[in-house]
Amino acid sequence: MKKSLLSVVTAIILLGTGCPSSSQPIARPSLPPDRMDSTNTATTQATELAVVSATYVPPTGADESSGVETPGRRRLMTATSADGLSFTKTNEIVTDQANVPDMVMAADGTIYLYFAGWEMGDRNNATGVAISDDQGNTWEFHNVDIAGSNGMAHSGDPDAVLLDDGTFRLYTTFNLPGTRTEAIFRSEGTDGIHFTAEGVAFQADPAALDSNTYLVGDTWHMMTLSGQTTQSYEATSADGKTFAKLSRKRYTIKGEDIVMSNVIQIDGGYRMYGFTRTDIRSFFSKDGATWTADPGVRLALDASSGLESKYVKDPSVIRLKDGTYLMVYVTQIP
Repeated sequence: MKKSLLSVVTAIILLGTGCPSSSQPIARPSLPPDRMDSTNTATTQATELAVVSATYVPPTGADESSGVETPGRRRLMTATSADGLSFTKTNEIVTDQANVPDMVMAADGTIYLYFAGWEMGDRNNATGVAISDDQGNTWEFHNVDIAGSNGMAHSGDPDAVLLDDGTFRLYTTFNLPGTRTEAIFRSEGTDGIHFTAEGVAFQADPAALDSNTYLVGDTWHMMTLSGQTTQSYEATSADGKTFAKLSRKRYTIKGEDIVMSNVIQIDGGYRMYGFTRTDIRSFFSKDGATWTADPGVRLALDASSGLESKYVKDPSVIRLKDGTYLMVYVTQIP
């Protein structure tokens, strides 16, 4: 069905979907709550994966009974820009009870928006995808299905790339079997909805979670959060299947930590978007490795609108067919 459209920055604004499968929610560095709620067990996940993905009607409003680290109190909203720097909010809600968005666009212009969702039809606290065939004006919602997970506990923080041959590659955060240590898991599919598990793509000590993957020339680059901090692991791969760690970095602007969220290719180089407690910032790089902060703010919290509160975070940005930019970002439902 279609629908119109932190301490360590506050523990990562309590950050992203719900973390994998530990028995307690994982608190991030001090920014918004939730990268992954880990209340689901491996058994629950196996049951979820057996359900065929289906279109569902997205929820409206917050689930106040949900934990502070879940997507249940978050919403996805959009903003647009002519240059990728100055964004204007559309005041359009994509969906409530969702977090940690990531977008890719197919050659025909179809947009696939992945996210961590809370109430999702017959599922709860899982990965979803909203598909738009009209450049983000309307969306159709599906549960993502990952077959062959071999008992993998609940995964979240979706990070999608679209290969030249049309294959969808999805990286998600999950707990390594028998542990509470997060790592990045890879799965692949051909329709953007159904995926097959392929194994661990990247792990580090301490944990690696919430990946952001992009291609520079023939080399794949991956950034992840480094454990419960705002620092980033940076890793590379020749094939995008398994990654080797290069470094651990901290990104700041005027001494303020920036949590990295999304990298896109632009004319003359690459732009990386990230967030503080109250706004979204960006960096520019010619080579995809050395970054310089862009001046100003890309998007700021406007609590007076009645549509958002506490923070704006986790921006995902794509360039549309007409050359303009679409951003999907996370805020707390007032």
